[in-house]
Amino acid sequence: MRTELRHISVSDPLELADTSSTRTFDTLFGELSYQEVSDQIADPLRVLLDNVALGSFDAQPLDVDLIRHFHREILVSVMPDIAGRWRKRAVRVGNHYPPEHCYVDMKMREAFQNYEARIELADGVEHQLEALAYLEAASLNIHPFEDFNGRAVRVVVAEAMRRVDFPVVDLSVDRDTEEHSQYVAALRAYDDHMALKPLCDFWDNVRFRGI
Repeated sequence: MRTELRHISVSDPLELADTSSTRTFDTLFGELSYQEVSDQIADPLRVLLDNVALGSFDAQPLDVDLIRHFHREILVSVMPDIAGRWRKRAVRVGNHYPPEHCYVDMKMREAFQNYEARIELADGVEHQLEALAYLEAASLNIHPFEDFNGRAVRVVVAEAMRRVDFPVVDLSVDRDTEEHSQYVAALRAYDDHMALKPLCDFWDNVRFRGI
């Protein structure tokens, strides 16, 4: 039996290479465009980020259950069938082939364990930043959810930043900018070569510029 492969284009910075702007989605409100779904989930995402800033998730481990909770909170009112659930088919993101869906849970657990080990061994801000960049790059590389991975990863990274007392910064990147090109190139460097330095440089020179 052949495995269905879905191709996903690199497009929206909030989705971090998650979807094509021409795609449509089957939702509780009928078939909606990407922008229409984005509008529907904007408020749940804002509330979730506010709750992260307030420390509402302090008692919960930073792990697969938390990122699944974040994804579910973002999407459950619009696309409940995929909200908080690992993807169930193979995908291709640009030229990158994420792990087969049957390995997603294992790979995500490994990613969080590796992040925790990096944080525990970090002996300064530079190594903490490297750990945060790893959590972002590894999660996006695995592409654990059917759609809208970027937003869930954005929230879990914001939670990780708060736990190590990093300053609050906007993790989104505006499209059609030089920063967006740098960001996509940094993610591709990790996908192609497991190279973290380009993403660390992006964090340092763009996200924390002026801090």
